[in-house]
Amino acid sequence: MALGEVWDLFTGDVRSGLAGLVGGMTKAAARAAQEEAEAFLADTRQNLERWADMVLAGTLTRDEFDFLVRGQMGLWQMRLLVQKEKVKSRVAAFRNDLASLLVRAALRAILPI
Repeated sequence: MALGEVWDLFTGDVRSGLAGLVGGMTKAAARAAQEEAEAFLADTRQNLERWADMVLAGTLTRDEFDFLVRGQMGLWQMRLLVQKEKVKSRVAAFRNDLASLLVRAALRAILPI
């Protein structure tokens, strides 16, 4: 049966397994991990379905499927890292701008202009 036909069963199984994976995490970290997993599923659904169909058809081995999924996760993580770096750079820019503002404001307050 094609993965697209049993997507809800598949994602339910993933969610159940994920609950065990995040069991030792803080609530915030567990929630973030679950959100990341949901986002990955949504972002890669077409590829997962296509690759699973190829396994069913015998044109892709289980090992090849595993390799493709792990590769997709690696690419996805790189995208998230890039997004986080953009946030970091915005935070750094804000911090620098705030420091400049504080310096200017303090100097205006203490020095006659």
